[in-house]
Amino acid sequence: TANIHDLNQMLGSELPEAGATTIGGLIVEEIGDVPDGKVCIQIASIRIEVIKRNKNRIERLRLTKFAEDASGIFITGG
Repeated sequence: TANIHDLNQMLGSELPEAGATTIGGLIVEEIGDVPDGKVCIQIASIRIEVIKRNKNRIERLRLTKFAEDASGIFITGG
């Protein structure tokens, strides 16, 4: 998956760069495992939605940038 540092530069965001180096690694770090279904995680001003996974790998994400920081983990159906 994409490098967190590169995403921060492209999006002007402040995703944490200490620890995980990729966005997939950050998701696993935040929830403790590769998600079974669709999961939304909001970190700083970025909402990260897991769209597709394959076994132990996250394959597709959707990132949405918000004006405010409202960090949290949101489990959705699927």
